[in-house]
Amino acid sequence: MSGIAELRDRLREDLLEYSEAAFRLLPKMERPEVLDIGCGAGGPTLKLAELSGGEVTGIDVDGPSLEAGRRRAQEHGLQGRVRFRRCSLDDLPFEDESFDLIWAEGCIQFIGFEKGLVYWRRFLRAAGFLVLHADEGDLSARLALIRSAGYRPAAWFSLSEGVWRERYFRPLDEALGRTAGTEAAEETVTARREVESFRKNPQGSAFFVVQRL
Repeated sequence: MSGIAELRDRLREDLLEYSEAAFRLLPKMERPEVLDIGCGAGGPTLKLAELSGGEVTGIDVDGPSLEAGRRRAQEHGLQGRVRFRRCSLDDLPFEDESFDLIWAEGCIQFIGFEKGLVYWRRFLRAAGFLVLHADEGDLSARLALIRSAGYRPAAWFSLSEGVWRERYFRPLDEALGRTAGTEAAEETVTARREVESFRKNPQGSAFFVVQRL
């Protein structure tokens, strides 16, 4: 992983307090089977293992990030309860109703909000939970899509535009300015696009905790 990729993961981990806040909105589960979609280098994955006491599978398409996640799981003594697999979020290699909890932070936009809700539902057990973190969008429209896809919205909360600006995009933009021309091109281009997208359309995000009906 390049320095910019590592910085992006570190900045996201600095926001794990909000992931933990979302987890605290769930009912008590005994050793749940958890799927972390778009897990990256495993920040939320390891946190979910710590919080849930269950077994967590993290999936992503980025090989170096998955390797970093495996190393970190081993360093934390969690390799027995945390595993990582390389696969696409719209082609999951699991049987239907395999998980008690599906966690998806910042990735549903790659498949589409409605499509992700419908597709991922099949992998949840009866009354299982899906936790999404996505751009807030039109909240009433989001909740309508959640209901029409066969879920009960249990709870939700927002992260303001200011949180994202000060705790993620500003330090990322400053780092890009310091490392211009010295980082791996793909990582730099991805990060610059992310910063530019926020600059053009600054907005907050929201966690949605929803239960399969």
